[in-house]
Amino acid sequence: MTIYIHERQGWPQFEWTSQSVTGYLAAVRYQQGRLSGRMEALGSELRAEAISQTLTEDVVTSGALDGDTLDRESVLAAVSRCLADHGALKPEKALLTSAGSSRAGSVWPFIDAAGHCQAPVTLERLFGWHAALLPDGTSNGILVAVGTLREGPVRTGMQYVGSARRARGHLYAPEAAQLRIEIVRFLEWFNSDAPLDPVLKAAIAHLWFLALQPFEAGNGGLARVLSDLMLARAEGGRPRFYSLSAQLCREHKAYALALERARKASLDITPWLQWFFACLTGAFASAEDLLAHILRKARFREALPRQDLSVRQRFVIEHLLEHSGGTLAVSDWATLANTSKDTALRDINDLLARGLLLKKDAGGRSSRYRLPALKLD
Repeated sequence: MTIYIHERQGWPQFEWTSQSVTGYLAAVRYQQGRLSGRMEALGSELRAEAISQTLTEDVVTSGALDGDTLDRESVLAAVSRCLADHGALKPEKALLTSAGSSRAGSVWPFIDAAGHCQAPVTLERLFGWHAALLPDGTSNGILVAVGTLREGPVRTGMQYVGSARRARGHLYAPEAAQLRIEIVRFLEWFNSDAPLDPVLKAAIAHLWFLALQPFEAGNGGLARVLSDLMLARAEGGRPRFYSLSAQLCREHKAYALALERARKASLDITPWLQWFFACLTGAFASAEDLLAHILRKARFREALPRQDLSVRQRFVIEHLLEHSGGTLAVSDWATLANTSKDTALRDINDLLARGLLLKKDAGGRSSRYRLPALKLD
């Protein structure tokens, strides 16, 4: 018979082997500092772009994990509007720009968590995030209660689980009648000043919240927002340039398996902590890729001649810069620039002669073109 972690005697007094966790945590802290130092060396404009891209990844990939497909360009536009001078976040602006814009409201919880990371997380704040993540009151096309704790068993996909399992002696998550007590206890711990590293607290909070499953839907997104808030505290309130949600999305199968194992294991959560910290290490590697992409775009723009390029050519070059590794055929170029194929080919040949474009492969009309790689040293 499966016994879930919240049914264990002593819940929620988690335990872990410090010796097994310390090395992982130290590596995460080192990489945090290294990445932050590299980003701080960028100019304010490039740094703001990195913040925008990171938050956009948070929102889009967190939505993807919950089965929502969000338009990346719309999310990026909403995030960018919430950045003040030098990349400072204005969470209140996110509320204004996302109001009435369906799933675009998903932007606000992540920006609020990053911009107000030192503020306590109250039940009302949690309800507000939940309402923003599910603005039309549905999850995967199913009507759910929004901004309130669930009043029934946990919903998984199209089926309810909980009551049926209870007949066999175990429950996927705490009874609804117990939820308010459980969530208040969780928030008291989350907001406490206990001497616990915020990165470690982010990992514990993620598992604890998902063990409770306090809402009918949207629990995964809220768990990621809570972890992001704690990671922002770990950065001392400075901008964060890595996306936990994006890495969890890349490792979604391993993520689901790690959570499932942790929820069915003892109160010793050492394996979960190790997995979470290893996942963060992957997020830092992806952030380095983002930094390299931003630097390449900046260097390429600096290398562009400031004369003799048509508006069409500049427009298509910007498109290729924004889509790392992107290629275009003549027909794609013509469609993007809203011109004829003959004109597109003349534009392409001109850029080929200047060395601002490379032919990716031969093949006549099927040839594709890309921007040349620039060294970053």
